[in-house]
Amino acid sequence: MFECDNPDSLLSLSAARQLGRDFECFARGAFCLFFQPQLGLRTQQATGMEALLRWRHPDRGILLPRDFRTLLDDAGAAERIDLWVLHEAVRQMAAWRAVGVRVPVSVNISARSLQRSNLSAYIGALIDAYPDLSAADLELEVRERALIEQMPALLRQVRACTELGIRFAIDGFGTSFARFTYLSGLPPVRLKIDRRFVGRMLEHPDDRAVVRSILALADAFRWPVVATGAETLTHVVQLTRLGCETAQGFAIARPMPASKVRAWLEGGKA
Repeated sequence: MFECDNPDSLLSLSAARQLGRDFECFARGAFCLFFQPQLGLRTQQATGMEALLRWRHPDRGILLPRDFRTLLDDAGAAERIDLWVLHEAVRQMAAWRAVGVRVPVSVNISARSLQRSNLSAYIGALIDAYPDLSAADLELEVRERALIEQMPALLRQVRACTELGIRFAIDGFGTSFARFTYLSGLPPVRLKIDRRFVGRMLEHPDDRAVVRSILALADAFRWPVVATGAETLTHVVQLTRLGCETAQGFAIARPMPASKVRAWLEGGKA
């Protein structure tokens, strides 16, 4: 078992069963959430925040998920992390609400966690614990590839959560164009255009065509869209010209700790 004051040893573990109570100690002390704004391009108002997992490493500073992929690839540990992120995101929304800030939050969730039969009940109870929040304040993001590969099991859970009022988004949308038949079975969702298409659309007409096609598809379904990977002002301008409603990326704001969100909402727009 690893010691909580030695996070490096966590990288050598391959099964969440080995973590036990030590994992909970690690999670409380080392994980944190950063938040990246999503901006309405016409209104220039924030439409939400995406919660992004970070690891406060004692020697290496703030680490991104790619820097601790070994942990996230462990099925049991990943599920525990998902539940921690959900709880922390909801707790943070309630903390903002207490100081007069209302902003929806999006949380990435793994396909494995989404398959939990009690997930909708867990989230419902979590929301109910904060009377000032509603289920619509929370959005769950699931990767498109995972959704396709594990239908219809995931679809049942998506529907159970949406019946509570929880919103859903398909992350990395556009990477599986050949399988779009699955969309007809979904409840209303938000499409997050994959950052690779947005990032390359200025130089590559094919990627720009993909972005335009996704926007047209979303319009046909009457589903909202957010374009990720809007890293420059030129990206933002191009997305606005294409009719995209919402964007997320460095051109709008970099991910920030929760303590900076209120100031950004009150004074800093793109």
